[in-house]
Amino acid sequence: MKSTITALSAATIGILGMTAAQAQPNPPGVNPEHYACYRVFPAKPFKAVKVELKDQFGGAAGAVVQEASLCAPVSKNGQPIKDERTHLLCYTLKMNKGGNKAVEITNQFGKFVMKLGPITQLCVPSLKRVL
Repeated sequence: MKSTITALSAATIGILGMTAAQAQPNPPGVNPEHYACYRVFPAKPFKAVKVELKDQFGGAAGAVVQEASLCAPVSKNGQPIKDERTHLLCYTLKMNKGGNKAVEITNQFGKFVMKLGPITQLCVPSLKRVL
């Protein structure tokens, strides 16, 4: 999810017309790593896996149904990459519920209030090898 938020935040800059100079530092206490996410095209079909998820917003049961994107650590505006090895592989989920809460997000692009919808993806730490 963090990677999705990071990618969406980058898209927000483009939409709002902000420049890199207008972006603020990361809020204190957050993981400073940034990720760029790439759509993936798996070589073979993924077999769905049942999962039960619980986080600070609640819980939901459902299934991991397919690979969606690979998120790689990225240097943004010349900042160093702290962990070049750990990537995130994000999977599309089919869940029975989740979300339905209002949240305030604070990040380097500002402060935003938004409503959460249902859980759509699960991103898991992964290692990759370029072929």
